[in-house]
Amino acid sequence: NLLATFVALFASGATVHANAQNDFGEQATSQSVLEEIIVTANKREENVQDIPAAISALSGSALEERGIANPSDLQYSIPGLTIGETSTGSVQVTIRGIGTENTTSGGDPGVPLHIDGHYIQFSSYMLQDFFDVERVEVQRGPQGTLYGRNAVGGNINIVTKRPTDEFEGGLSLDLGNYNKRLVQGVISGPLTDGLRGRIAFSDEKRDGFVENISNGDDLLDADHTTVRASLEYDLTDNIEVFLSGYYYEDDSKSYVNRLAGEYPTTGSYATAGIPYTNISASDPGKVRSDVDYEGDEEAKGISLDISWNFGSLMFKSLSAYNDAERATFADVDGSDFFLVDRLSILGSRAFTQEFQLLSADDADLKWILGLFYFEEEADAFLRFTTPLPLDFVIGPGQVDTTSLAAFGQIDYSLTETLEFTAGIRHTRDKKDIFRELFLSIGGATLVDAATTFDDSWEKTTGKLGLNYRVNDDVLLYASYSLGFKAGGFNASSLEEPPYEPELLDAYEIGMKGQFLDNHLQLNISAFYYDYTDKTESKIDLIGDVASTIFTNAGAATIAGIEVEMQSRLTDAFSIDGSLAYQNAEYDEFDSQDPSNAALGVQDLAGNQLTRSPELKFHLGAQYEWQLDDGLGSLTARADFSWVDEQYFRAFNLETDKADSYHRTNVRLQWDSSDTHWQAELYVLNLEDDYILSNLVVAGPNEGFGRVASYLDPRTYGVEISYRF
Repeated sequence: NLLATFVALFASGATVHANAQNDFGEQATSQSVLEEIIVTANKREENVQDIPAAISALSGSALEERGIANPSDLQYSIPGLTIGETSTGSVQVTIRGIGTENTTSGGDPGVPLHIDGHYIQFSSYMLQDFFDVERVEVQRGPQGTLYGRNAVGGNINIVTKRPTDEFEGGLSLDLGNYNKRLVQGVISGPLTDGLRGRIAFSDEKRDGFVENISNGDDLLDADHTTVRASLEYDLTDNIEVFLSGYYYEDDSKSYVNRLAGEYPTTGSYATAGIPYTNISASDPGKVRSDVDYEGDEEAKGISLDISWNFGSLMFKSLSAYNDAERATFADVDGSDFFLVDRLSILGSRAFTQEFQLLSADDADLKWILGLFYFEEEADAFLRFTTPLPLDFVIGPGQVDTTSLAAFGQIDYSLTETLEFTAGIRHTRDKKDIFRELFLSIGGATLVDAATTFDDSWEKTTGKLGLNYRVNDDVLLYASYSLGFKAGGFNASSLEEPPYEPELLDAYEIGMKGQFLDNHLQLNISAFYYDYTDKTESKIDLIGDVASTIFTNAGAATIAGIEVEMQSRLTDAFSIDGSLAYQNAEYDEFDSQDPSNAALGVQDLAGNQLTRSPELKFHLGAQYEWQLDDGLGSLTARADFSWVDEQYFRAFNLETDKADSYHRTNVRLQWDSSDTHWQAELYVLNLEDDYILSNLVVAGPNEGFGRVASYLDPRTYGVEISYRF
């Protein structure tokens, strides 16, 4: 009924406007053109339509309009982007078939997250909510020259709002189902002459999406708080200093072990004599558990940016330190019998320093030179306990990582319409690991050993491109780039060798265009990837306890095409959409399936890459009414997304697959005529479907071995905001 109401609102609004305006030419005004978004994807401020690369940029207002409350929601609007949760609550981001397999300590992302241009290794605190955000930039394809470290598949850069010259602020309250209470606020303005400050906070509490029917507890709830503060100071007329810090605390039970299959009839399940079926297999909103799930995460950090404008040159220094730790206690077996429990503690302390020297923006030859340094100390502790009694401990262990890189890129105008791009980066990564394994069964110690390893990898990567400006509104481009991601170690094994670095040869052509006097924006890109030594995971078993091992797939090929469109047809009516098609297959990969061990080592060439749906589609429509008698405006918006089936394991079994799904979000927003007040009604996931977002097979049977994660169920609510 709600969806039908929104359709009727769109239809009636369009009819009223059509009667008042006879043709497109008469409807078009200077106010109905599309919004210009300035991004820093190339380390300098540029219109996103002038950058010869596949970049999706959403402003803060666009995030609000589409109901994108956290980075996970981006996947419904951004072509080629998939985000899912792992079996330990970590997040896996994949762009065009390239993502993250090793989410343990010392593992590296294939699609890194940057906040205000700073590389973030341990980024889960930013995956809860977007607040006080200026814009989000999602770059697709290798970003090896400028963003460097592990940006094989792309890069996500979250740009927060800066302190303002004028005093301003705001407060919002969001109340929704599941007893949601979200309060966010911000205040910004001048402090003294040349000094500006800003502070923002977000606090959310919500009941859980999953019920433990064994004791009535809510799981997958929300209980987290973030505070961010910044200072901006004009040290001189040409030197600006920006200091920013944050603190994040999360006490949510943010992870739950939901088994996708029935309990097995052998092993410890049979010994326990479980008298009922697995309720999570038929109803993912319910679980059985004999333990109280616990979760605790704390993250804090500080960054310092210094920009020195020499007129024809710009020097920048970007420094950041981040400290984070996440602990979870979970029931692994998915029943209210004591079979297997797990305690996991992950920590990271990381420092980054980057120096940049840039030429003036208006020169025929634009260039940038830079140095980048990264240092991380990551630690982990993982403990499995069973009633055998079996005690399996990985850790305490520690991975120390350092990365040093030098990079440069030039953009040279060969003619008024033809530009040449060339970039180069040399990276050296070094990792030292200390790991300790302990295994005892029935009180007898079987393994008690510790060891250390170290290794290093270095690579020179680069980019070549040609960019042709057809006219002021149309840009054509073609590029080749080489992506590189460092290798690593297997923290859960004393014998497995290090896995090798990943390499990606990427070829891309594209068009960016603005048409109909900037009422229509159309971007098209086509790409071909030759992927070597893709990091993959496999499972080793010790009894009922699964240990994840990382290895390399020999080769893979990815090819596809992406289309993004925005159109502001009138002052009141706009639509936007995207379409992504990709064919991602393994060319060389041999592996053994722990759930089908009798088949031995299998040749997986020709299978579809994990988390790589072949087709994705998004369409959004928005209409605005100006109300009479100074009552402000009313805006209705609907977003529809469709995602093709995808596999979560390289074996491509039916039990590894998530079916295609569609998702609809609708919103109705009122703004006062003085723009101070805003009220909004929203419904997310109108269909209320349980959508499988990830699947980890960690054992040899249907029950214990298949751990499923799902996207959020239907949520709805009302948000009231006041801004001054």
